[in-house]
Amino acid sequence: QPIPYMLRTGTMARLLLTARAQFQRSVVGRSCFHQNKELFSATFSSMTRASSSYVEKRNAKIEEISQLSEMHQLDIFKHQLSSDEAFEHSLKTFQNASFPLSFSTVGIDQQRFLQLIQSGMMTFCSHVEARIASFLGEGFYTIGPCGEELMAAVGSILEKQDYVCLHYRHLATQFQRQLENGRSMEDILLARARAHTVSAADEVTGGVHCALGGDHTDKNTFIATSTLASQCPPAVGRALGSFLAGVLKIPNAPPKNAVSYVSVGDGSINNAHFLSAVNFAQYANYKGFKCPVVFGITDNNLAISLKGNDWLTKGFLKSVNIERFIADGNDLATIYNSAKAAFAYTRKSNKPSIFVVKELPRRFGHAATDRQTAYLSRDEITEFEHSNPLFGAIVAGIREGLTTREEMTLMLDDIWKKTQEAFSVAVMEPKVSMSNLEERLHRVDLPDCDELVEETSIAEITATNTKKKLVMRRAMNQILQETLSKHEDMVYIGEDVTHGGYYIVTENLLKKFGPSRVIDFPPEETNLVGSGLGFSQVGICPIVEIPYAKYLDCGYDMFLETIFNVWLTNKAPGMGVIYRLQGFGPGVFGGNHHTTNLIPLPPGLDVVCYSNGYDYVRGWRFLVKQARKGRMVMSVDATSLLNKYHCFETDDLWRRTYPSEEEGDELHFHTVIRYNMDASKLQQDDNSNAPFKGMKVLVVSYGNGVCESLLAAEELANKHSVDVTVVDTPLLSEVPNGLRDVLNGCKQQGDEGEDKREWDCVVFADECKHGQHPYGGMICKLQEENLLPQCWRSVTAAPTYNPLGHLMTFLNKDKIVASAEAALLVSS
Repeated sequence: QPIPYMLRTGTMARLLLTARAQFQRSVVGRSCFHQNKELFSATFSSMTRASSSYVEKRNAKIEEISQLSEMHQLDIFKHQLSSDEAFEHSLKTFQNASFPLSFSTVGIDQQRFLQLIQSGMMTFCSHVEARIASFLGEGFYTIGPCGEELMAAVGSILEKQDYVCLHYRHLATQFQRQLENGRSMEDILLARARAHTVSAADEVTGGVHCALGGDHTDKNTFIATSTLASQCPPAVGRALGSFLAGVLKIPNAPPKNAVSYVSVGDGSINNAHFLSAVNFAQYANYKGFKCPVVFGITDNNLAISLKGNDWLTKGFLKSVNIERFIADGNDLATIYNSAKAAFAYTRKSNKPSIFVVKELPRRFGHAATDRQTAYLSRDEITEFEHSNPLFGAIVAGIREGLTTREEMTLMLDDIWKKTQEAFSVAVMEPKVSMSNLEERLHRVDLPDCDELVEETSIAEITATNTKKKLVMRRAMNQILQETLSKHEDMVYIGEDVTHGGYYIVTENLLKKFGPSRVIDFPPEETNLVGSGLGFSQVGICPIVEIPYAKYLDCGYDMFLETIFNVWLTNKAPGMGVIYRLQGFGPGVFGGNHHTTNLIPLPPGLDVVCYSNGYDYVRGWRFLVKQARKGRMVMSVDATSLLNKYHCFETDDLWRRTYPSEEEGDELHFHTVIRYNMDASKLQQDDNSNAPFKGMKVLVVSYGNGVCESLLAAEELANKHSVDVTVVDTPLLSEVPNGLRDVLNGCKQQGDEGEDKREWDCVVFADECKHGQHPYGGMICKLQEENLLPQCWRSVTAAPTYNPLGHLMTFLNKDKIVASAEAALLVSS
């Protein structure tokens, strides 16, 4: 659209034109633009007309804005540089400052110095304008990086091949890395403004959050969520995985000298994610594994409101057996030199290190909502606000002849102007839509399903089950071997997996594929799960075994983060992760900790639970393909099925043949298996007076519930002469389309046109505890879609914990029969 005359010249016009082009190239923009070009053009036209409205709104509130502490300090900063008297007065603060290293000594020349100061000023100005945008109701993220502007030095040390994941206060590091990679300052400032104002064109999250992370120019920088230190376990995984990728000869494997860098604040060192990651890095180092990870920690001696009391430097560091490098956060040359030493050590030795920047001021509170006066004195707040390490670095540069006050004044004025212009553009851009939020859950669509419903019967299974038959665990072992043989970039990791595992499912994997592809981790699920994500980010597709379903609780937050990470990032998907969750469902050994029957179903995770070896193999062939495209998948194993032979007495029904790989036999997530009962399984008793005779019941189940449902179907048919069909739904994370097909495809029109259904009642037999059961959500969805008959029932495991040595709390045949009878009574 035509740019209004007043915006045709200068930076604003360039920003608007750049914004339009970038938005059309973005993931969200491509979708929006091609779906409705006229709407997009109209929207962008309104953006160009209204971009001045942000400035007008800002100007109307200029008095209130001037009272913001950040704005006040910006004015002081500018005055310190421009006024002779103010500069001389400010110099007195630094007269006695001890800067032991000069810039020339540590290798900072004039060009690098100016760029580091530029990154620091961009950090400061972006934060000030973010607070102003928030004050005006146009910005939505105000956690501040001020006081940590000199962390730009780390961005200058990082090499292009290094993996990076930054704490949310370390914006200066990202700015410097982006400048080093050749991005223009205007482009970088606009990208950050988009993040603060949740523009749909935000390159990092697509407008769903404000985060530091990778962009289209830097595939090796990863996103960090707002969880304190959840970025740390995947960083260790990337360090270990980068060398593993080289061993596996994965295409585009990282160079051998790549380092994984992850940063946190001093409050985060108390977080379990960080402690777990540091412990695992020490363990890897002790075992002789190459683990080139650098933990960056900035210390302002405040964990939001909790004072640190020097715990980091006087307590924590003394307990860690990792090489440490420490710098004064007010001295740019020292930060640069210590960072250079830390990365050189880790790059050369392939060992972990810790890089600490201490004595940092937290200048403007944790965030705009932070009530500092509730826990800091007015004198403490004033001291923090007036402590400006960036100004100190400028003073040191002037002393060494690297710059002048005039040059610094012009630089600050230019950056401040361009920051405001960037925000005025970003504020007017479209926001994310509800449809896009749902699309982000799975960046890769599933292929079309050719067969939604597979029809089978016990007689058919028996007739075709003529080849060598396997119990389920042996079929599982065989498909794992098939998978690892077919895909050399896949690995199997877990706890006690190399000797065959607790259920002998991984037997002989180590012998066949070696220690680089079948790997035991220490019994700590946070790093097991986090390393799985890290592996996937360097091109390895991991199968992560959780030994018992209950043990997932120990790493549950990290588990959720791995899935949330896919939704949060705007990057194109790489490899996904396959979680294999075992130790689920009925069992008399181990009690609730080894027989739990709860299944997590977070958005963005495909969850399946197969009932037999034949379906398991076919299902895994399909799910492996989806994970390799970038989907996150979890396969849940019902313990009681692993060595099961029989369903009805001694029929050997649950041992199945192994489906041929050559035939390409796969089972789509949305396919369900419909078991029709055989006349041969029914007794020929005279039930002519049975009250439910001829009525039709549909029983829906999964996992161990399928066998119990078949037993219940036999009893119901013999006892009441009812027609029972059992449907197995392996997919648990959403309503399988095959189930919709079974319910929807069986509607019939009655004589008077009323809706007549094939099923008199439907029973959902769920293995999980009541209130935590997957079918609960499915039932609500099916009811909304008017796919359920008037009478339906849900039968579950008991809503309590499972005692040792008993099966009474689990779903069983008798509970299914009782539920069906109750439904039939109402329906009749």
